[in-house]
Amino acid sequence: MAPDGLGRNDRTPGALFWFFAFALQNAAYVCALGQIEMTFTLIGSFLVFRERLTWRGATGIALICASIFLLLLTL
Repeated sequence: MAPDGLGRNDRTPGALFWFFAFALQNAAYVCALGQIEMTFTLIGSFLVFRERLTWRGATGIALICASIFLLLLTL
């Protein structure tokens, strides 16, 4: 059990939402939208841990955001 006493139950709502997303939408769209997690992870590491963002990371964020924007335009 985790030190906070939650164990793995804190991840249950997230898994449930992923299940609903796959049930309601095409799996390719759900997986593509899931890539935005990397963007939030990089932004969080910059804000919380003061890690420097490299040009590679910035390019990756820009490409992921652009691809999701194009995906949303096609829906």
